[in-house]
Amino acid sequence: MRTLRLREAAREEIDEIAHQYAAVSSIVAQRFVSALADSLRTIQRHPEAVRLRADGTRRHLVASFPYHVVFRIYERSIVVLAFIHVRRHPEGWGQEHR
Repeated sequence: MRTLRLREAAREEIDEIAHQYAAVSSIVAQRFVSALADSLRTIQRHPEAVRLRADGTRRHLVASFPYHVVFRIYERSIVVLAFIHVRRHPEGWGQEHR
């Protein structure tokens, strides 16, 4: 099984999203963190099951939340590049995540 790594920017995005949900409800924030953990486990176990996009990334939808986990598969690892809102323009997260 490949190692799952999160870029520092992706970790910061998780913190920011969780903080936004916590401002509304601690229960919703906990559900987000749980759903995200489920997504990351699924990605690590079956990364190739997620469709490869033209830009070389893959996007996995976090269940019950409007966020995609954006990642790339390498020989020995899976690197999570970003978490983007589903309504955010695909190019909106830019070149810094490549």
